[in-house]
Amino acid sequence: EILSMFLRENMADRLRLATAPFIVGEAGAPRFLRPGRYPFDSGHRAVTESLRMAGDMSVATYRFHDDDPVRDRECLARAVELSRRCTPDPECYRVGAVVVTASGARYEGYTQMTARKNHAEEEAVTAALQAGADLRGATVYSSVEPCSARSSKPESCSRLLLRLGVRKVVFGLYEPDRFVHCTGALDLRRAGVRTLYLPEFARQILDINAHLFSRPRR
Repeated sequence: EILSMFLRENMADRLRLATAPFIVGEAGAPRFLRPGRYPFDSGHRAVTESLRMAGDMSVATYRFHDDDPVRDRECLARAVELSRRCTPDPECYRVGAVVVTASGARYEGYTQMTARKNHAEEEAVTAALQAGADLRGATVYSSVEPCSARSSKPESCSRLLLRLGVRKVVFGLYEPDRFVHCTGALDLRRAGVRTLYLPEFARQILDINAHLFSRPRR
């Protein structure tokens, strides 16, 4: 059940499968996966990383996504540093964002960089669009999960990224339920965008936003 859940939701990065030399013909024997719709049904193929023997078993390792762990951490770390440039404001999170286009061009932004109501992803995306960049297939790194609802503007950051055809979003902190209940990462993933959460950045991001948690809510 657990394996099926992660694979159905396209949340698994790698799968290591050991095959023993037995044939089981019983109709009620356990299946590897439960019935359901999987990403592979639509033509998505895994990549075989390795195949080795372990005694009389074959052990195959499959990779489902083409993530670059070094680049992902480097770009998210840059987004976290950018967030420090935002002046603490009781009405918003201090967030930084980096956009990397499919061609490798990078654009940066942080909350309130050019206007008080602007979010970090919005600032980075605007910088990219003003430079004439095509954001289809781009990757967005945001220190905090892209918003799913906002009172200041009609379009949330998650909907903005979907409209522009972003392929992947990496973030370091799920947005706490302080202003709204955020479902940005879930909305993106359900729409087919690769979402990657790197929890090792969460403590640092919370510290940067300590101004929101050291006083009572309004």
